[in-house]
Amino acid sequence: MVDNLPLAVAQAAAYLDETGLPADEYLRLLHTRAAELPAENVPTDYSASLAASWQVAFDRLANDDPAALEPLALCAQFAPEPFPSPC
Repeated sequence: MVDNLPLAVAQAAAYLDETGLPADEYLRLLHTRAAELPAENVPTDYSASLAASWQVAFDRLANDDPAALEPLALCAQFAPEPFPSPC
């Protein structure tokens, strides 16, 4: 389900290590979250499994530390380019 994507594999390993969740339960979570992702306007090279792994991690963070999710969501809105100089 992680499509041999290095980031998704690393996230899965870290999640399993941190939570102690059995791998089959994690895969079930990924399948559930991937099925809930919107299918419209999605590029053909878009990885639903990577997006699902992020969503599973965000779900856990929302449950374990909701206050930490807010600044993370805010930071996710920033573009990767540096801010322009005001001068």
